[in-house]
Amino acid sequence: MNDFDLNIQEARVQAGKESIPLLVVGTQRDLWFRGNNLTAYLGYAQPRVALTKILKGRNSRTFAELSAEVVSSMETTPVDDPRARYVNEPGLYRLIARSTQEQAEAFQDWVYEIVLPSIRKTGSYSLQQQQPSATTAEDNSWCNKRLEGKELMKLKNTSLQQLIAGGFGQAGSKLYAIAGNLINQAVLGFQETTRQFKKQQQLPGHVSIPDMLNMQGQVARCYAETCFQKFVTDNLERLRGLPESELLTEFRDLKINLRQGFVSTGMGDLQQKLLTVDEAKKRKAEQVCQARKRQKLLQMEQPKTVLCAA
Repeated sequence: MNDFDLNIQEARVQAGKESIPLLVVGTQRDLWFRGNNLTAYLGYAQPRVALTKILKGRNSRTFAELSAEVVSSMETTPVDDPRARYVNEPGLYRLIARSTQEQAEAFQDWVYEIVLPSIRKTGSYSLQQQQPSATTAEDNSWCNKRLEGKELMKLKNTSLQQLIAGGFGQAGSKLYAIAGNLINQAVLGFQETTRQFKKQQQLPGHVSIPDMLNMQGQVARCYAETCFQKFVTDNLERLRGLPESELLTEFRDLKINLRQGFVSTGMGDLQQKLLTVDEAKKRKAEQVCQARKRQKLLQMEQPKTVLCAA
């Protein structure tokens, strides 16, 4: 058993001795935790510094900004100082990743494995759901497999970024951003910018396209990135001598060819490549957990310095 509990009537989380007020916001039933209480539980000596230095702006909002979106089915109407800052789920994971408290990881697991699925499904948290079901275990296993595919994609992504950024001087960063958007277009079939596409699909701004892709989508994106990488590698000297407009035309032609290939092989359907928002957030949380565990293992493997007498 853990020492966590959620009180629906009072809209708060009890984590050990710390009571953390929370808000359930919007149609996706996103959780927002009161910042000062959360950082106190995670062992931050200076909550205000943690909320401003560690978190990005989108991960923290005031009670006044959130109050109009609070879900009414929480059986209470939360009241707080309008200036009180609340932290969303991605912000929670960032704070946990930097926390030195042993209970931080267990708290994260409890939130996204038990509390979140229950609240989003029923609007409340049930004590009967303390033990994960067999289906949950299967989902976790599948998410781990997806993460392996994502790690492979990341290796290719970094290689492409280094190639373009290093091969085209000051224009490299801009060209890589354009190439990334064209790759997303080839994989998912949209014509606008990635930002506009995410807005049209009502995807959270803080979740990247790679984070939203299922295994089929990851394989397609990895393939597209590899094709871009090979094209640039094989034609680097020639591409360097082209005006930017002609270079971008060649990039767009490659995108069109890739898109036609996906469509002709039955991989053109958008919905077959995307996770749900909840699945993407779950995978993001798993990624944080795994990174935290890897960091701990690396720290344990670090050789201890032995001082020898002169």
